[in-house]
Amino acid sequence: MPIKNEPVFEQKFARFGSDLALGADARITGYASLFNVADEGSDIVQPGAYTASLARHAARGTAVKMLWQHQPDQPIGVWDHVTEDDRGLKVSGRLLTETRQGAEAAALVKAGAIEGLSIGYRTVKATRDNQGRRLLAEVTLFEVLLVTFPMLPTARVAAKSDTGDAALRALVAELRAACRTYPNWRTTMSDPHPTAPDLAVEVKQAVSQFVSHFIGFKDDVTQKLQQNEERMTMLDRKTQITARPHLAATEAETAPHQSAFEAYLRSGDETALRGLDLESKALSTAVNTDGGFLVDPVTSDTVKSVLTSTASLRAVASVVSVEATSYDVLIDHGQLGAGWATETGTLPETTTPQIDRITIALHELSALPKASQRLLDDSAFDLEGWLAARIAEKFARSEAAAFINGDGVDKPTGMMSHSKVANDSWSWGNLGYVATGVDGGISGGDAIVDLVYALGAEYRANATFMMNSKTAGVVRKLKDADGRFLWSDGLAAGEPARLMGYPVLVAEDMPDVAADSYAIAFGDFGAGYTIAERPDLRVLRDPFSAKPHVLFYASKRVGGDVSDFAAIKLLKFATS
Repeated sequence: MPIKNEPVFEQKFARFGSDLALGADARITGYASLFNVADEGSDIVQPGAYTASLARHAARGTAVKMLWQHQPDQPIGVWDHVTEDDRGLKVSGRLLTETRQGAEAAALVKAGAIEGLSIGYRTVKATRDNQGRRLLAEVTLFEVLLVTFPMLPTARVAAKSDTGDAALRALVAELRAACRTYPNWRTTMSDPHPTAPDLAVEVKQAVSQFVSHFIGFKDDVTQKLQQNEERMTMLDRKTQITARPHLAATEAETAPHQSAFEAYLRSGDETALRGLDLESKALSTAVNTDGGFLVDPVTSDTVKSVLTSTASLRAVASVVSVEATSYDVLIDHGQLGAGWATETGTLPETTTPQIDRITIALHELSALPKASQRLLDDSAFDLEGWLAARIAEKFARSEAAAFINGDGVDKPTGMMSHSKVANDSWSWGNLGYVATGVDGGISGGDAIVDLVYALGAEYRANATFMMNSKTAGVVRKLKDADGRFLWSDGLAAGEPARLMGYPVLVAEDMPDVAADSYAIAFGDFGAGYTIAERPDLRVLRDPFSAKPHVLFYASKRVGGDVSDFAAIKLLKFATS
């Protein structure tokens, strides 16, 4: 069974008995890893796991490091040869006894205090067998180290060294001094006789004493951590007993409405909702019995985020929230007059700007998902998430179509529903267009260039192309006079494609390429189209109309219309 790659740095230890040997010239050879042998961490290295890593080291001229006891700042020698054979990872190198760490390592290997090797690596490929053990198929090898405590107990180290007695005695003295730095000794061990003829025994006893006291120090730390954990547990209990409020005010405000709303959706219980200060029972002006409750903020935010991220005009248009039934936009599309005057001359009267009022009416947008009562009774079913997804899906499709082609009757006025005129004779209240010169087609990139520069310079900085997928398939094949594509894909994830350097929004409700069709729009839609909506989203539960299913009537009010006719231009696939 494959498992996910683990890009963490890992270490693995091993004892390999007589396989690890130290010669008189401080040369050390042995196996750092054995194939097909499970270590104490239930890991098994498979044959060939190091092949790719060793090849990369050879190609780059780098080497596997020889370190001391997992301390990256203490190299103790060099590995001259690191190879794979049918048994495992075989290493051969030299301990640098000119350094203190190298001399200590040589002394400890000779005395038998160092019993194994360790490898430092990152896992590249791994699987698990039917016993849950990890099978390492490929790893990146960084270092092979001499260590005291191995992880693969297959044998013990046997080594010989010609390091002098003085180095051994210095090591023993340092180990004893380190032991005395620990305040609480767990055991009392008699020091070996300083003139003992067997220095290997003396080193072993010193290391054993050092490890014993280090374990005692670790026990002290563990005991203190347990005491701190007990104190934290007691503090948590006191906090729960006194029912202290949460530090975050938003959670305290949201949770009651969310739980009350869930109870209403599952069983129709309105009691909790009516008892909240956030309750809002809204009756429509058409039918008194057609009402609903405000959804909880979590569900409402989910719907809003989906609507904003969908590929529709909403993604680039100006969106405002209102509490009224309409929204007025004041547009100044005239020019304020100005003139030159002298100090004593007569200042002529200048012209005044022309201001138009555009009223955007809000219309009711609704969705009617349904679920069975058995599904609602299942507490494991995420009712709010399911409802938010269904509402967002219906709203997104309906909105996207209305913002492009809506006729303004009980729905927003779509961008394409306004009259279109040739850009040379454009006037306010119409959308200007540029013709491709080919009936139902486009011969090259010149028409795209003409469309871009038909838009005023003040709008081009924030302009966007809009078209559907079929049109995008036609446009992305266009080239300039030098044979370069006008279309370029986004360089990063989530970045839109670009046409002549401007982003492209793929909106499927735009018309297809056909004779006399306006299949491409270009403009600053933030200035050119305004969407007005009420921020509230309401849901009415209906358990009667579709028994045994329960209907959820979700509604919100939204409107939209062109707010600046100069900010949008169209490309007409026609000769003129």
